[in-house]
Amino acid sequence: MDEQQINSSETCAEPFPTPLSEFFKSLTSTEACCNNCKKKFKYSTKASSNLITHLKRCSPNLYPKYRNLKRKHQENTKKTKVDQSQPPIKSFFQTSSSQRFASYDATQKALTKALLKSIACDQLPLSIVDSQTFRNLLLTAEPRYVIPSRSTFRNSLIPTVIQQMEEEMRCEIARLSNVYLTIDLWTNRNMTSFLGITMHFVDAEWKLRSFVLVVDSFLGRHTAENIAEAYDNVIEKFRLTTKVKKVVSDNASSMIKAFQVSLPEFTLHKTGEEINEDNEKQLNPDPEQEMSEEGADLHALLTYLPERVSCFAHTQQLCIKDCLQHSEFAKSYVGKQLGKVAKIVNSVRKSVNATSYLQRKKITLRAQNVTRWNSQLVMLQSVLKDHEEVNAALTLIQSREKITNQDYLALSELVSVLLPFKEAMQQIEGENIVTSSCICPVVLGLLKAMELLKNSNLHYCQKLAANLKDSVSKRLLPYINFPDNRIASLLDPRVKNSWIEDDVEKEAIRLLKTHVASRLGKDDEESCSTEDENPAKKPKLFNFMAEGLKKKRPRNSISEVDSYLGVETMHFDEDPLMYWKKKSEELPTLSSLAKDYLGLTATSAPSERIFSIAGNFYTARRNLLGPETFRTLMFIKCNPTVFEQVKM
Repeated sequence: MDEQQINSSETCAEPFPTPLSEFFKSLTSTEACCNNCKKKFKYSTKASSNLITHLKRCSPNLYPKYRNLKRKHQENTKKTKVDQSQPPIKSFFQTSSSQRFASYDATQKALTKALLKSIACDQLPLSIVDSQTFRNLLLTAEPRYVIPSRSTFRNSLIPTVIQQMEEEMRCEIARLSNVYLTIDLWTNRNMTSFLGITMHFVDAEWKLRSFVLVVDSFLGRHTAENIAEAYDNVIEKFRLTTKVKKVVSDNASSMIKAFQVSLPEFTLHKTGEEINEDNEKQLNPDPEQEMSEEGADLHALLTYLPERVSCFAHTQQLCIKDCLQHSEFAKSYVGKQLGKVAKIVNSVRKSVNATSYLQRKKITLRAQNVTRWNSQLVMLQSVLKDHEEVNAALTLIQSREKITNQDYLALSELVSVLLPFKEAMQQIEGENIVTSSCICPVVLGLLKAMELLKNSNLHYCQKLAANLKDSVSKRLLPYINFPDNRIASLLDPRVKNSWIEDDVEKEAIRLLKTHVASRLGKDDEESCSTEDENPAKKPKLFNFMAEGLKKKRPRNSISEVDSYLGVETMHFDEDPLMYWKKKSEELPTLSSLAKDYLGLTATSAPSERIFSIAGNFYTARRNLLGPETFRTLMFIKCNPTVFEQVKM
């Protein structure tokens, strides 16, 4: 090979792998020559082990030098790669331990509290604090923040917060004279049962407030004994023995039995029911007879035993259910059309074409829920909104079912019969508003509405209206006879005595005056008369009530009751508690009674709402959530105002 060829080969040769270039000379891209023995070898940039083997065998004195050069080369290569690559995200916020927040730092505590509130209120899993991307997000926002681990939250922070929240509740309860509770049971998708108890009261600022006392796992069967035991534990925990005035629950037999006192010789039903003569004799012995120590304990027990009242919404549900599921209604024309509409809705909702067609027309059909009557009303209203378009959608799926004009008239009558019950639910099932005072006017309003419908020119639902009136008389009318409901209505400045029939008005007002006298410790209290220029604004259901003054009261009356009833009612969209806050100095005794009686909730809906929230915790991906973690997170989420008072 001449000199020109060698130079050409060297020109085309690739760079020799470092550090072998110190011991070998590259001739071509695949051939190298040993500088010591001039022997030629085949090699590549990816495979040069034969060169290393030759160096080790033929030049052992040079091999250590090669090892040192190789080590330095690897270190330099690694350093170059780190310098040229994108810097890690930690390099932007990495701080020394001395620059991190201390555990007692105010900002550290505030961030931890906000993080815990976000986890509970947004129903996030606790494991999110171990997510690297989530931690990077927080540290990018605040590099000095020390993020607690999941175990720290579960074992230390959350238990401490729960203890402080419970103590805050006990302090608030100690300042109250009367409270009202709702109680309910719920079972999740893993067949784990939970007990929910909520507390309702009017605070010193005349605001209607509520606490979720417990959402805890309920072990064992749903028997009256187990319910009573769990209830007693909660009452003892929050020191409510002498403060609970009423407990609202559904009409389940176990719930009813749980609030009955069973003694060897008699049973006392604390449900607003009257006691028979024999029981009355046992409860009211001869006053001259000396009371034994056991009798004194029994008297104290009966004094503090709360009265259980049935949920008004649940009882109204039974009223409607009795009529809609009656065989007579099922055989009627409108009953058959109700079943027909349910089939139509199911058929349309299963078809992509029909559903897409109705969505373009801005129509959404609602399916019924067998456990709630109002879902049937919502279903009917969604179909009757534009039944011709619904028929067009049925044509797309080649369904034989159609809504005829006769069907439309019959179903429209059914909607008109059920609408008063929907309005009644809106009045007594609201959240954080006064509802107990609406029970009496709602019942009378339903009776008046059904009477009008019964005597109207209904062609398909006249019999249904008559049956509903009978059912309301049977199930709901007894609520008017409860003294607390009457007093609550009288103490609501939106209602007062405008709902009362003449034959019972004197008795209701006498009852209120008796309570005033009992509170005062005397028969009367001087009070100034006031005037109110606002006319009453009532829901449609309450049109039967008299406008303005029910009756003119004597101007020379000096009692608080007469002074209060002698002015016109206020607007229905105004807050009755704010009225009594303004009148607390002018009518001190009545305002004190109003604070006690207007705090009652008419339904057990508050305890049912917390289980709706609970369903979002127990999703398909979180079905292994532990009962204790669930209890604590629910406690924080459902009591946000109490949580804000906690110090981390």
